[in-house]
Amino acid sequence: MTKRCSTCKLERSIEDYAYSYKHLDKRQYTCKFCKQQYYTDNKEKYKKYNTEKTRTRSNNHKLQYKFNISRDDFNRKLEQQSGVCAICKQPETNTYRGKVRNLSVDHCHVTNKLRDLLCRNCNTALGSLKDDKQLILECIKYLERHGN
Repeated sequence: MTKRCSTCKLERSIEDYAYSYKHLDKRQYTCKFCKQQYYTDNKEKYKKYNTEKTRTRSNNHKLQYKFNISRDDFNRKLEQQSGVCAICKQPETNTYRGKVRNLSVDHCHVTNKLRDLLCRNCNTALGSLKDDKQLILECIKYLERHGN
């Protein structure tokens, strides 16, 4: 069985078309070769657009799903904190793929109640100490004993 590609207009075997549940014949209109050529020709534009779009959608979904807050709620909290960490009062400096990360949403792991926004270092430190006040006090005593 063959089909005509909507891009190159060549008659090709049905196996040369990717599966698509949307179309009547369950195959895409453009052959795999033309699709590949399109992605190769538009690689940078396609990659940048999809990376940004996917990252934004993923971050918004994570905020909603994990912490039950919207991007607007996050931005309001960020504005209340003047864009800095609630503990060290510094902006986030940790980067991922060349971009500075957002501040982390800190929350109680028992009640899941939101607290504030923290930089990655403070959030990691707090998490490593398991939010244990006694352990944090012991760390302070340790630093004092050693002259810090």
